[in-house]
Amino acid sequence: MAAENFFNIRIPGITGKYTIMHVSDVHVVATYEDEDPRAVDATVHRIPFFFSSEQESIDRWFGFIEESKQIKADCMVLTGDIIDFPSQENMDVLDKGLSQLECPYVYCLGNHDWSFGYDYHTDNAVKNQRPKFEKYTGPDSEYSILDMGEFAIIAVDDSLDKVSPTVVEGVKKAFSMDKPIIIAMHIPICASKYPENTLHADTSAYWGRDICIGDSGITPDSTTQEFIDMISDENSPVVAILAGHIHFVHKDKINSKVNQYVCCHCTQGQYTLLTVTGE
Repeated sequence: MAAENFFNIRIPGITGKYTIMHVSDVHVVATYEDEDPRAVDATVHRIPFFFSSEQESIDRWFGFIEESKQIKADCMVLTGDIIDFPSQENMDVLDKGLSQLECPYVYCLGNHDWSFGYDYHTDNAVKNQRPKFEKYTGPDSEYSILDMGEFAIIAVDDSLDKVSPTVVEGVKKAFSMDKPIIIAMHIPICASKYPENTLHADTSAYWGRDICIGDSGITPDSTTQEFIDMISDENSPVVAILAGHIHFVHKDKINSKVNQYVCCHCTQGQYTLLTVTGE
């Protein structure tokens, strides 16, 4: 495991120094032999996209857990797609890893975490798979708040290419804490109004289309636009946004003072290391 990307988030007025380990899109691929044959078949076909073997897939995940201990991380931010689909073995591997963490964490659902390819984002998946993650995301799986003392981290669910009214209300609640806020979510925001931003062009080149949320990518609905407006407002308490999903490192402006940091594709053992300081 190695940090290949380093960013500093400066929050004027805080006195501590904090280390955040940002991990995203590990895409653990593992299935017990006696599970649904469709899940077993998915494992066979998905492993070559990310790993050379099923065991390597599992080892990557536990490697991040051990790395968090080695670097003495103050918290871990997991911005989705830690597992590739919710097979029982994937869920067991995820649970075992998180139970071994020695630091607090936030977990944002990714578009893959809670759906099989053969049941992708169906009503059945929403009803039967998403609740499995409440142990990690909190009872209200659409948002959670980790209070770090001098600042807070809000994890929000945008895994359906949008956020719900529950997220908007959760963000408003967090804003009332009267402290700096870091937003964590899976799918990045594309703020094309800044000509120096390259997220739209870079994502389109990588994927053949823009898979981010914003005016140049996935068109936000009214609730999602309200959320974007809230967190990108110059006067909001948001000091940074952390995201994943696009499988490459990126940094863009959200407003004139705040950056969005997109984590690398973590299947090969890389991760992003963030320090939060007042300097």
